[in-house]
Amino acid sequence: MFLQKNDKSNPNEEELPNGLHNGHAYSITGFYRKLPNDPRQSGLYLLRLRNPWGKWEWKGPWSDR
Repeated sequence: MFLQKNDKSNPNEEELPNGLHNGHAYSITGFYRKLPNDPRQSGLYLLRLRNPWGKWEWKGPWSDR
């Protein structure tokens, strides 16, 4: 599977504050669902992405930084 980040208001492949690049394709290498402690909540879903270029890293929550 793959995912492409595309923002038509910002067509350049520039790095966004979260570390993703607009107009760039990423491989989905994993999926994780964290079940909530409260059954009335929906839980949390995470995707693990791989950057085929290997030059940049995610800078948001759960990053290595």
